[in-house]
Amino acid sequence: MNTETYSLLQLGMIEGIGDAYATQLLNHFLNARAIFGASFKELSTLVGTTKARNILSCSENDASIENELDFMLRNEIIPISILDERYPQKLRSIPDAPYLIFFKGNEAALNSQRQLAIVGSRMLTAYGKEWTQYIVDALKPYNVTIVSGMAYGIDSVAHNQALKSNMSTIGVLAHGLDRIYPNVHERMASEMIAKGGLITEFKSQTIPERQHFPMRNRIVAGMTDATIVVETDVKGGAMITAKLAVGYNRDVMAIPGRVQDARSSGCNYLIKTQMAHLVTELEDVLQLMNWNDEDITSSRSIQQRLFTHCNEKEHKIIDLIGYKNTMHIDELQLKSGIDDSQLANLLLQLEFQDIVTVLPGKRYKLNCA
Repeated sequence: MNTETYSLLQLGMIEGIGDAYATQLLNHFLNARAIFGASFKELSTLVGTTKARNILSCSENDASIENELDFMLRNEIIPISILDERYPQKLRSIPDAPYLIFFKGNEAALNSQRQLAIVGSRMLTAYGKEWTQYIVDALKPYNVTIVSGMAYGIDSVAHNQALKSNMSTIGVLAHGLDRIYPNVHERMASEMIAKGGLITEFKSQTIPERQHFPMRNRIVAGMTDATIVVETDVKGGAMITAKLAVGYNRDVMAIPGRVQDARSSGCNYLIKTQMAHLVTELEDVLQLMNWNDEDITSSRSIQQRLFTHCNEKEHKIIDLIGYKNTMHIDELQLKSGIDDSQLANLLLQLEFQDIVTVLPGKRYKLNCA
């Protein structure tokens, strides 16, 4: 840790200097240390006389900053300013981006090409859980990093499924990196560090207070290409994330639910008001994001040709599932033209041969995909 890191931390402690002013100062001086060596005249021109005085009256020896530097060093936490090339590029583009973030994990995940936020209710249903697992696992071939807020419910299901599918996943925290909230997610968090990471704008000793969660949500929405809302009430925290994403000109998608189900009322509202695109299958996500990779399709075709022992109808099923990665049994029946009882028997045989896997909600996945 050097004097630049010290100055970055010091900048965040100055009264009246929030993210916007801090970013303005960093863009002008190109580093934090130079801010504290500037003249009163130059500073007051940029931020006004009161804030300029506050900057110049800062103590050069602050024990709390020294403690923070020691904490980051001991725990391999990386401070990343908005000027740093490691800073998430998509997040940098939003107007209220944090000037400084703290990260623990694999730095490459911060700027992976495809990043998708998946958010929803803490009080999830079996329907919401199944859809979250399906969407995350189906995105595995597309090298997508899953981002969410580490909360109970949809967030934790999204993170856990990403880990199970050996995908990169990033958790955005509403507190410092000296704790995990809720603490039942500590094991999950440690696994995430190896396959993605944890990110926050809060220093250690910062507890998860109510006002911190909307601040966290703006990072979730801001650092990703799009947000999928799986299950939420109209006043749920996921709605804040969705509306922030809309404000940042990011795509929002939502999984519809029953009209009488309060836990899907937020998703239905987003779709009804055209703030979110309707998602009923993976293809909806791929088309909206233009993620239909030709190399993936080609790879699947090659893999499917390896099943030389399969009969004509089994090949038909393999081709249909492989084309979309996963498929519901009803859609399989419709597109294959195979009657229900025979289709069920064929799928069972393919499952016994470990060619397909049955997913929640009667969806089938090709194991080679």
